[in-house]
Amino acid sequence: MKTEKSKKPISRKLILEELSKIKVSDIMIPRSKVVLIDKNNNFMDIVETVINDGHSRFPVFSEKIDNIVGFLYAKDLLQFFRKIEVDFDITKILRKPLFVPENKKANELLALFRKEHVHIAIVVDEYGTMVGIISLEDILEEIVGDISDEYDREKKQSYRSIGKNEYILHPGMLLEEFNKIFKTEITSINYETIGGFILERFGYVPQQGESFKLDNLYFEIKKVEGSRIKEILLKKT
Repeated sequence: MKTEKSKKPISRKLILEELSKIKVSDIMIPRSKVVLIDKNNNFMDIVETVINDGHSRFPVFSEKIDNIVGFLYAKDLLQFFRKIEVDFDITKILRKPLFVPENKKANELLALFRKEHVHIAIVVDEYGTMVGIISLEDILEEIVGDISDEYDREKKQSYRSIGKNEYILHPGMLLEEFNKIFKTEITSINYETIGGFILERFGYVPQQGESFKLDNLYFEIKKVEGSRIKEILLKKT
C-alpha cells in the first residue's frame, strides 16, 4: 500500500468518535417516507406494493402501524410465485424486527448491527411510537458519502469508465452490482458497498493515493474529503 506522507490515515477510533456525535434521529428515514405492509394483505396485494414502490425491505404491521411484527425482504417472496396463493403465510418469512430509540448514537447502533447480524431497524420514540427506520447504509453515508438505496429519489451513477479497463467508482456502489458488472465474487461480512469493503480492507479511512491489489483488480483511493471516501479508481489487469 502507498500513501501520501503528509497525511495520516483517519483511524477507526476517530470514525467511531465522529459517529458518537450523531443521533439515530439525525440520519434515519422518517416515518412519512417509509412504505409499510399490512400483515393481513393477500399475496398479490403485497407483490403489487413491492413492484410499485421498488423497495427491497418493508416493515410489516399488524392491526395498527405502530405494531411492527417484522421486516419483509422482497427476495423472500420469490419462493411463492410457483405455489398456490393459499400456501402463502407472510409470518413464515418475516425477519425479526430490531427496535432502537431515536436518541441512540450512530456508533452504538453500528456495533448493535454487527452483533445482531442485521442491517435495518425500526426507530421509536420514548412512547414506543415508530418514527422511522434506519439502515446500515444510512450510517455508512456518514463515512463514505451518499449511497444509492431504495429510498433515494434520484438514481446516482455508481461508476464511469475513464479508459480501457479503468473506472472511477462511487463508494456507495453495492457489492452485488460491482460483482455483476465486473464479473467478480467480492464479499464482505459487515458491508454491502464497495466503500464499506474498502474500509474493511484497510481498517481505517484511507487517504488519497493509498492502494491495494486483489487478484486482477487494482484499487486506489482517488479522492477523499474529510473522513469520507469520494472516489475510487479501479484498474483491471
